[in-house]
Parts: sequence; C-alpha cells; structure tokens
Amino acid sequence: MPDNLNKYFENLKNPNHHDDLVKLRVFLNENLPEATEDLTYGMPTYSQNGHVIVSMASQKNYMSLYMDMNLVEEHRSEL
Repeated sequence: MPDNLNKYFENLKNPNHHDDLVKLRVFLNENLPEATEDLTYGMPTYSQNGHVIVSMASQKNYMSLYMDMNLVEEHRSEL
C-alpha cells in the first residue's frame, strides 16, 4: 500500500472510524482485485480501467462513501 494511504488510515479525522473503514477497505480489496487503490481528493479511491468505482472518507462526525451510481443501479438487486 502506498505511504499516503497508510498515513490516511493512521491519521483519520475521527479515530473511532478506523476499524470500520479498514473493514470496508479489506472488503473492497477482496471484491475488486483488479482495482487500483489511490488517494484522490484526500480520500482512498478505488478505480478500475480508468473509472472510479468508490471512494471513502472519515469526517469529524460521520463516514462518507461515494459510489458510481450507475454501478449501484446496475447491481441494486445484489446490494
């Protein structure tokens, strides 16, 4: 994992989010093996074939998950 991602998870805005975001990260890495993991706009971002699939962020009072809505609609029955 790139150092910038290590630093992101080590220095979350809210350390209480660490375990949940790491679980999500493990899930994404297991289920998107061909995706690249990078820090984009200050958030861990997972892209595949040049297309952003999902990003996550720790905010002060909540966690954010940003997803490609076309993919969400395409797979809604599986979610």
